[in-house]
Amino acid sequence: MTLEQLSADQIAPERFNLVGRCSNPFLIFYRMDGMAARMEGMSVRVEGMSVRMGGMSERLDGTKADVSDLKKGVDQLRVDVAELKGRVSQLPSTITMIGFVIAVLATGGFMKYFFQ
Repeated sequence: MTLEQLSADQIAPERFNLVGRCSNPFLIFYRMDGMAARMEGMSVRVEGMSVRMGGMSERLDGTKADVSDLKKGVDQLRVDVAELKGRVSQLPSTITMIGFVIAVLATGGFMKYFFQ
C-alpha cells in the first residue's frame, strides 16, 4: 500500500501515539533525524552499488561477445571433427590390410611358377 492510498485518519500522529510512548517528545525528532541520516547513507550505498552494477553490465556485454565467438569456434570444431571421423571411417581395417598382404604373397608365390 502506498502513501497516496492511505487516508488522513490512517496516517494521523494520534493514531500511532508516538508522544505517549516516550518521556521527551523531542526524542522522536532526534530519532527521525537519525533515521534520515541512515537513509541518506543507504542511498549513497545504493548509488555506489548501481555504479558497480553498471561496470558489471559492461563486463557482461563483453562476456556475451566472447561467448558468441567461442560458440562460432565450437561449431567450426564440430565440422572439422565430423570430417575427420568420415575420413577415418574410410580407412581400411587391420583385417583388410592382412588380407591384402596375404593376397600379394600368394600371387607372388603363384607367379614364380609361370615366370622362371
